[in-house]
Amino acid sequence: MPVAFSLALLSAGACAEVRSGPPGGPEDHEPPKLVAVTPDTGRVNTKPKEVVFRFDETVSERPSGANGLDALVVLSPSDGVPRVSWHRKSISVRPRKGFRPNTAYSVTLRPGIADLRGNVLRASEQTWFSTGGEIPQTALRGTVFDWVAGKPAPNALVQLFRGSDTTFSWIGTADSTGHFEIRAFPSGSYRVRALIDANNNRVADRREAFDTLGVSVADSARVELLAFVHDSLGPRIDRVTIEDSVTLRIEFDMPYEPTHAVTPAQFALKRADSTLVPIVGFLTDSALAAEKAAAARARGDSTPPASGARRTADSARVAAPNVPPAAGSAVPLPLPGRRGAGAGAARDTTPLPKPSRPPPTGRVIIRLGAPLVPGASYRLVASDVWGLSGAPRTSDRVMVVPKPAPPQPAAPRAGGTATPPRRP
Repeated sequence: MPVAFSLALLSAGACAEVRSGPPGGPEDHEPPKLVAVTPDTGRVNTKPKEVVFRFDETVSERPSGANGLDALVVLSPSDGVPRVSWHRKSISVRPRKGFRPNTAYSVTLRPGIADLRGNVLRASEQTWFSTGGEIPQTALRGTVFDWVAGKPAPNALVQLFRGSDTTFSWIGTADSTGHFEIRAFPSGSYRVRALIDANNNRVADRREAFDTLGVSVADSARVELLAFVHDSLGPRIDRVTIEDSVTLRIEFDMPYEPTHAVTPAQFALKRADSTLVPIVGFLTDSALAAEKAAAARARGDSTPPASGARRTADSARVAAPNVPPAAGSAVPLPLPGRRGAGAGAARDTTPLPKPSRPPPTGRVIIRLGAPLVPGASYRLVASDVWGLSGAPRTSDRVMVVPKPAPPQPAAPRAGGTATPPRRP
């Protein structure tokens, strides 16, 4: 009896373990669906303690591509990062100091909400309501650019400040093409700021690119924001590359201000005895590439150098010690049919917008009036080069021209000897 009773218990335990497994049925590949929002979109004279988004299934506390749910919530206007709470099938949002009276609000859930199986909601969800009697029909639209890169700034944070108060702002975020829209704010004058928020803390930290401008909105307006890193110091010489005996490529550590054109008169190249090497002008990348191509053809070279290519060999680079060589300027383009590129799928060929002002640059090419001497030392000085933030700077760089490599000894002929035999 004891043995039979034990076997019965083991059998029952095995059956219980089988029954506790996951239920059958087809796998779920659908993202969570929003089924309700409280308060309802368009409500006025409502005084909620929080805004609640309810889904048809449990959503993950760890959204896709974000550190937390608060990174996917945009509350406008806002007194700081909103308080976001997770309740299995719902997400609640409230301001840090509560909803203000007589104020219209919008709450946006950005793409990234996922269920427990990892199915991600790719579309954004949004609701509008007012704690007062109306929702203003105002709108500020525009595009944010990474000005130095010359391309749109996706996910840039856009804030609308009124007066001198920087603790309370209306907020929007740029889409993949840099476009944004902020709605439902009182008519008037504002200061708008676009921030490329690398660490997603909604604060303009040092070395983060941003742009600000004033705007007056009666009903709607459109702006362009050119974000760049603001620095109190101007550009300094970062690297000098010898293209040939009479050509130098100079790269600064940041772009210079386009409205303060850099001229050859701002540069001086001094020999060790302080005498000057004449500087006769600037060259463009295309002009230098054309010269190299012509020289290659003259040598009978069938493969002239690519346009804009840089010499990166240590013998051609004369920059500060311990600075790694610059990477080549050529960037491989993605090939159709690569894994992960959606082989065979239709690609969006819509051109991305471009800033109205050309992107600033931080490099120049100088043509010398006398050739450099191999093995000689020189000091290059750049005077009063203006940065994007409006600060001029003078900097210099010492360079030593490399000596040419010694010729390699000729290889012996096949079947011969390295030295001829001595005659008797």
